Amino acid sequence: MLLQKICKDEGIEFVTQKTIKLQHYDWHKTRRHQVDLFIDSTEPKICILADGDYWHANPNPYRVSS
Repeated sequence: MLLQKICKDEGIEFVTQKTIKLQHYDWHKTRRHQVDLFIDSTEPKICILADGDYWHANPNPYRVSS
């Protein structure tokens, strides 16, 4: 969400949770992968993956701060 805010504040257009096709899927054991942010308005195109605690199975308990 922080990356989305930064992109919005800078006027960068992006798509969230875009599934992309991997060229060398034999390396990754999968043909497709979902990225957190995809920026299509640049060349080359940019894929951003963010390692968040909750979604990437941090062994520490996840707590939402209030």
